[in-house]
Amino acid sequence: MTVLREALARDEANRTGNTLATTRRSVRAEIQGLMNYLKEYLEQHPNDVPVDHVIVFDEAQRAWDAEYGAQKFDRTKSEPALFLEIMDRHPDWAVIIALVGGGQEIHRGERGLSEWGNALEDRNGNAEGKVWEVYAAPDVLAGGDAPAWQRLFNQGHQDAWVTSDPKLHLPVSVRSYACLATNQWVNAILDGSADHAAVTARETEDFPIFLTRSLEQARVWLREQARGHRRCGLVASSGARRLRAAGLGVSLSENDLADVANWYLLPKGDIRSSYALEVTANEYTCQGLELDYVGVCWGGDLIRNGDNDVWTYRQFRGSRWQAIQANDTRSWIVNKYRVLLTRARLGTMIWVPEGDVEDETRAIKDLDAIAAFLKAAGARPL
Repeated sequence: MTVLREALARDEANRTGNTLATTRRSVRAEIQGLMNYLKEYLEQHPNDVPVDHVIVFDEAQRAWDAEYGAQKFDRTKSEPALFLEIMDRHPDWAVIIALVGGGQEIHRGERGLSEWGNALEDRNGNAEGKVWEVYAAPDVLAGGDAPAWQRLFNQGHQDAWVTSDPKLHLPVSVRSYACLATNQWVNAILDGSADHAAVTARETEDFPIFLTRSLEQARVWLREQARGHRRCGLVASSGARRLRAAGLGVSLSENDLADVANWYLLPKGDIRSSYALEVTANEYTCQGLELDYVGVCWGGDLIRNGDNDVWTYRQFRGSRWQAIQANDTRSWIVNKYRVLLTRARLGTMIWVPEGDVEDETRAIKDLDAIAAFLKAAGARPL
């Protein structure tokens, strides 16, 4: 939202001649975050009917659960349940448009589509004359590739208030002409299926995902692609702590909003911009945003186990990597890489470091196994 607001403010300032400070205030009044909306109607005006009859909820599959709701608002209700409760105050009608992506839950408390299904079942089961009607794409109801195999209702649903409508599925992304194939490929590799991913790559003309073991080669490639107004940048997992050995110790922080806006909006030649290829955006600062060409810097938090050829999930503690057993944490790591690998509109370059024989935190065999898997899956060696 920070980047969107700043981009709109700068555009308005250029068009109108108003000061940037003035246009920033104007844009801020027009676009607000969902959290501020909840605070307004749960804390500041807890009994008021909302001004808005329609809410657009982006990345709806990332809605948080009741436990997180208890921490934020002292109410043991999920985010979907709270929005349904607020919009139910309308005596006539209300609409929530939930835009759903796939497998992007990277924060504690984000529980996916099922939170919406649970909230709707609970609300409609206890409704007093009011029933929320649900219109959803088939993949959202049955589970499919687009929502990363999540489902709105865990047990399926036959109630009259649920309607399946294929027109609600958007098969062609505005982000990239090859986006559908890219998403399928990413889902396949994160599921550990190199064969499935390779089929997708072979069937896609000019498959837009490349592979290199050299960071400098990745930078050269990105700069060559970023002609004209095309934008490039580096991204890396927040858990990829040992990329520091390659000079990538600084990551764009979600707490420094001005830095985030500059990284996405400043032009070539400004060292604060993404074009500099010095500072990586992580999953928190690139989620929901895209560049034309992206360099994904693969870290040691998600590696291939050479013995049984599966993904191994790790976190860096002190001076070494530790294996992760908790399913939730494993899912967050997988989804981090799902976010990173789907940020490009035109092409993705994956850099897998070569490692160091004298540094066990950058073991050569671990990194070689990742590169071999990605190559077998169809990533195109540079």
